[in-house]
Amino acid sequence: MQHSHESRLRCHIFVYVFGFLLVIGLAALSVWGTEVAAQATAAAPNGTVPGTLPEPLRARITFVHAAPFATPLEATAIDVCDQADQVVDAMTGLIFQQVELLVIDPGTHRWKAAMSGSSCANVVLELPELKLAPGSQTLVVITGDGVNYPIDSIVTTLNAGGVTLYFPIIARQE
Repeated sequence: MQHSHESRLRCHIFVYVFGFLLVIGLAALSVWGTEVAAQATAAAPNGTVPGTLPEPLRARITFVHAAPFATPLEATAIDVCDQADQVVDAMTGLIFQQVELLVIDPGTHRWKAAMSGSSCANVVLELPELKLAPGSQTLVVITGDGVNYPIDSIVTTLNAGGVTLYFPIIARQE
């Protein structure tokens, strides 16, 4: 009988301690998120508020333009476009040997590379579908000269990212 009582007591203590730590953790995360939002809001132009995801949970894509398909270098300029034929953020006018970092919200993205200034109409390459997890890091290299080697892409996941959420464990003993 005493062993059962001690077991129940340990279970209750565990649940209370775990709950307490969870509340403290959520409070700290809330304060941290508020500070990040306040810093971002202060730096945002025209009073706009940036995305709601904290910076560490956003996906990072490094684009490397390694496709010398034309001369002079300015003739290799491409824009990265989405399915709606809109240039993705600041991914316009990328020229051969240029490297750009893009930080975006995670999710599935279908993009293409089009000749710069063509309003995404003159497509050079359809990029593979990117499924980006929170905190992931991806490398996209556009390769080929269009003569000896077709223009293609190499996509490599550098960090798969992802978020693990832990929910409180509640023990109920009858």
